[in-house]
Amino acid sequence: IYTLSLHDALPIYGNGYFIRMRQNGTTYRSSDNGASWSSSGTLPSASSWDGLVFGSGRFIAVSRYGNIAYSDDNGSSWTSVSGTPLSGFTNEWFGNIAYKDESIFLAMDKDGNVATATDGGTNWTVNTTKNVRNINSNYWFGAVCYGADKFVTINRSGAIAYSTDNGATWISGGTLSGGGSWYGLTYGDGKFIALSYSGYTSVSTDGTSWTTPENSLGTSI
Repeated sequence: IYTLSLHDALPIYGNGYFIRMRQNGTTYRSSDNGASWSSSGTLPSASSWDGLVFGSGRFIAVSRYGNIAYSDDNGSSWTSVSGTPLSGFTNEWFGNIAYKDESIFLAMDKDGNVATATDGGTNWTVNTTKNVRNINSNYWFGAVCYGADKFVTINRSGAIAYSTDNGATWISGGTLSGGGSWYGLTYGDGKFIALSYSGYTSVSTDGTSWTTPENSLGTSI
């Protein structure tokens, strides 16, 4: 039976496969919508691989400490990106990575520091002035995604921020009231969905106006 811990990355879909990644760098893939899984390649040696995304025809993984690797063969093999781990951050704790349709990748650490890549994730630009905490003093931004023409992020306290210029500037999107500690964020079918550890969800169609959190799952995660 294929089981995962709480902090393993959620499955990511691309090129006909779902890829799932453990923190230790082992990966698994499924070509039948998760009915069965097989072992695939292992990521380069690094501590705590936390973030995974698909874009520009490849899977890209980011570790807690800014290591980045990519796979062009659906997880069979992984290549470290030159110049990583990313440096220049005061409190590195990565694990958040998102992709925009125009070949723009954006990675973020827990303090809201941003790094971007526009060449398929090969070369990254770090700019700590693009710090989400400039507009929200809270920290521990645990998720970032792209949709509705903007990057959106959420921290554990439910504070939301968004950027319409590829992470150059960030605008406060308010704070979700209640729901416990927030850690998950995704976009699909025209909607953002935020998820808390307590099983609460909140929905938004534009990333700026959110529904009142509801205990949709009925249990903690």
